[in-house]
Amino acid sequence: MSLDSEFPWITLHREVVEKLLTFRNRQPELIALLLEMREAGLKVTPINDQNPKGNVIPLAEIDPFTFLATFNRGLTKENRKALWSYLKRKWNLSSEIPESFEGIPIANNQKSWWIPYAFRRSPDQVPALWDLAEQAYQRDPAELDGKLYERCLDFRGIGLAYLTMGLFWVNPEKYLSMDSVNLGYLEELGVTGKPRNYSEYLKKLEEFHSQIAQPIPQFSAAAYHWAWEEVDESQISPEKHEQRHWVISPGAQAYLWPEFQEQGIAAIGWDTLGDLSQYEDREAIRVKLVEVNEQEGSYMNDSLALWEFANEISEDDVIYAKQGRSRVLGYGIVTQEYSFDPTREEFQHLIGVDWQDNREAELVDGSRVPMKTLTNIDNYRRCREILESFYGDRENHSPPPPTNLYTRENALADLFMSEEQFDSILTLLSRKKNIILQGPPGVGKTFVARRLAYALMGEKNKARAPMIQFHQSYSYEDFIQGYRPDGKGGFELKNGTFFDLCTEAREDSDRPYFLIIDEINRGNLSKIFGELMMLIEHDKRAPAYALKLTYSSGEFHVPPNLHLIGTMNTADRSLSMVDYALRRRFSFIDLNPEFQSLNFESLLTKCGASPDLLSKIRSRIESLNETILDDSRNLGKGYRIGHSFFCPEPDTTAEDDWYQDLIEFEIAPLLREYWMDNESKAESEIENLLA
Repeated sequence: MSLDSEFPWITLHREVVEKLLTFRNRQPELIALLLEMREAGLKVTPINDQNPKGNVIPLAEIDPFTFLATFNRGLTKENRKALWSYLKRKWNLSSEIPESFEGIPIANNQKSWWIPYAFRRSPDQVPALWDLAEQAYQRDPAELDGKLYERCLDFRGIGLAYLTMGLFWVNPEKYLSMDSVNLGYLEELGVTGKPRNYSEYLKKLEEFHSQIAQPIPQFSAAAYHWAWEEVDESQISPEKHEQRHWVISPGAQAYLWPEFQEQGIAAIGWDTLGDLSQYEDREAIRVKLVEVNEQEGSYMNDSLALWEFANEISEDDVIYAKQGRSRVLGYGIVTQEYSFDPTREEFQHLIGVDWQDNREAELVDGSRVPMKTLTNIDNYRRCREILESFYGDRENHSPPPPTNLYTRENALADLFMSEEQFDSILTLLSRKKNIILQGPPGVGKTFVARRLAYALMGEKNKARAPMIQFHQSYSYEDFIQGYRPDGKGGFELKNGTFFDLCTEAREDSDRPYFLIIDEINRGNLSKIFGELMMLIEHDKRAPAYALKLTYSSGEFHVPPNLHLIGTMNTADRSLSMVDYALRRRFSFIDLNPEFQSLNFESLLTKCGASPDLLSKIRSRIESLNETILDDSRNLGKGYRIGHSFFCPEPDTTAEDDWYQDLIEFEIAPLLREYWMDNESKAESEIENLLA
């Protein structure tokens, strides 16, 4: 069988590289193609550059290896096939899209550029990489310019693994990748040493051909299988590591994963065995399994998982949650060793876990985590390496670990609205991207805004949902970009809150971001948003609609994963109507007083309110709100009193004195302002509240 038949991706790479090299002087077309693929929903490598001030600027140049990395990163087979299929259509390729990519070394998702950001990039780096790719495609290794290789090796952002990996992609039959998997397998076969320059790389190739006598793609595939081979656990040394690494399955299809995170636990089944600490050894567990199942067998995997869960997992060990054999859901640190909780309906065997990161890691085609419910992966070389790389790499825009998990149920427990209303708002926010919560004072507009954001994020994280407040002096320069004093007698261009958040959201495109704008109608909206008034529309969230900003030449667009939540007090007489241009771009949602909410009742009761006090608040404030509603000439529904006035602080006891102070010092001044031209009316309503 020919290599092309055994590895169909070789033919595809050969055709793509030949086409790619024609774009050396048409690099903007390559960048535009990647942008187009990203807009089509494909998993494309990040393509935003940065200047010395950390501002996002359009990528102006690209090397051939970074382009190829989009197709040879740590993605699922389906995602890789989708990328190649799109390229095939755009470039009219004749090669078939392979069903397997076995044998191709892959780049780390968090580090898939062969070049650093623009302000760190030397002027000759991209041209040199094009030179190297052209030579590697056209020449044998012995004819390649060694000085060019070594110059590229010295560039920032490139190391031996990535440089030789790129050479392999360009010409896989002649250039051996010196990534960690291949080097490890070479060492296993007796070919030791890591080449430091091109001369040593050529010697390594000579050793490979003389001692291995195998085509490079076949070796690369074999190395991959070697790195992932299952370890005979009976041969694992019982000596305890300082910190072990485990993989666990949170039930069938990972249905227990939300519970694991919310409760800070990991758990396994086999509840009929009772407390696992009662068994002297693994054999005793096996004997019990035979008894329970009424069938003889070795129960090797089950007994090992149960024994290790109860006796081997220790505090400070690392544990990963998995779904199937190709998806890892997150990782945590063990905080409490084994315990048995018979009060649980199922999965009564527990350990405590501080789940630190719930980003999902999709293992690449052919990669896998062990199949068993629980496995120590210290001897699974490649599996541990990939997971540590993914969750340990906090550079190159890796998102921070979640600070506090937050679910829809958490939000509904916090809020005084119905499930139907909450779900409706979430759906609208996801679709429209921009909403304004409007209502009278005290209905919890800002509180609701935070909970909406947290529910869609799945965690409490103010960094991804910052809040600002508009006012009459707030400007475009504060919001987007403008010149500010530099403290040295001059001025410098500084980015505003919205600009910075857009930048962060673009670089973390798989997660939602939110900007909460309190009192949104207090600002001069047309002035604050400027040319971005169009870009915040939900269907204009793409690079194709990018505009040049007032103070900089770079183009700017609003990413689709950034949402705007504004709040507006309908009882503020000093505010003009929101202008029509902005009103078209936001959906407006009315929030109302919710004194009859069960959550409101529960909160007051927890704070010590008697049934009589609760009844008094409800009846008197709702009567007052009816009066306000009926005064349609001066007031109306937008001036009613909200429930938030009557939500005590955590250390406050809800009693009659608290109620009296609340009326006298918060509600009464508001009513006197409402009826400033009818003082007797205001005082009459105040007396009714205090009676």
